Amino acid sequence: MGTGRPVVCLFMAVGIAVAASIFLSAGDTFQPVEEAEAQVLVDAVRTGCEAAASAIQSGVGVITVHDTMWQENGARRETEATYQLVQRGDRVRVLLETRTIADEWEAPDLNAGGRIASSVSGWSLGSDGEVVTYCEPEKKTAFVADRSSGFARLLESVLTITHAPGHAIPASVFDPEAWSEWASPPHVLGRETVNGEECVVVEVTKERVLDTGAYTRTYKYWIDPTRGFSLVRFESHVRVAPSEESVLMTRFDIDTVPCGDGLWRISSWRQDQYTMSPSTGEPYLSARSTVVYSDDYQLNAPVTDEMLTIKLPSGTKVYNELIDAEYTVP
Repeated sequence: MGTGRPVVCLFMAVGIAVAASIFLSAGDTFQPVEEAEAQVLVDAVRTGCEAAASAIQSGVGVITVHDTMWQENGARRETEATYQLVQRGDRVRVLLETRTIADEWEAPDLNAGGRIASSVSGWSLGSDGEVVTYCEPEKKTAFVADRSSGFARLLESVLTITHAPGHAIPASVFDPEAWSEWASPPHVLGRETVNGEECVVVEVTKERVLDTGAYTRTYKYWIDPTRGFSLVRFESHVRVAPSEESVLMTRFDIDTVPCGDGLWRISSWRQDQYTMSPSTGEPYLSARSTVVYSDDYQLNAPVTDEMLTIKLPSGTKVYNELIDAEYTVP
């Protein structure tokens, strides 16, 4: 999902002959790159990701999210959610319906109103870029708030879950002002082939000092320049001193498809989340999300103001935080 220029820049960077003979430290499966070339690659990937993100102006379609979570004892909670997403610039509207498939985390007690399989709930959420509106039609309740509210954070969570509007590396990774939070600026580990395509692997590291010792979190991004600088894999690793071993905590595998005009979009992705067991001290698979985009999901589709409007049903009780007032929709 980018323009041709960044791709050319990256391929030119790959072909540059460098005299330096010191190779970067890389994983066993990475093809190492020389230090001078690595910086050129970082710049090319940054340019490509920025171009990819700026090329996407809107998104329209349905996204299905299947979540399964496990406790250490094996008890399972499984849900499926359907997001009807309309996005244009910083304006967005999401209609969500979620269904509980199974819940073994607590014994269902119908008399006590506990959660049961196949229970369904829905809500809508939207923003014009400044004001956020949240509505639960079945309860006929709604809330209006600004972008600093909890509803705005919910909206950001939804956009993260759906990876809307695109799937390039987060801009903060390349923001020098944010580097104070990182132990090291973004750097290239090497190259690795994923699904038959050669990717550039970029790594950044965060460190914190805890009472028990240093805590290091490492983020790795696999970027495919031939697919519009798509993010095709992401991993998060954690190391807690005095241990010298890093433990995989999160992994994303992302599939993309071309959608015209040099753009690529997500077709599906899977996330595995691991949690350290208090009893064994070892990680176990605690959550898995499988996300599928509808075949007719479109980038840069025409989006009207009406498509972005949250329509509150008659009789809905609204609390507006902006003016500290309650009222009922006629």
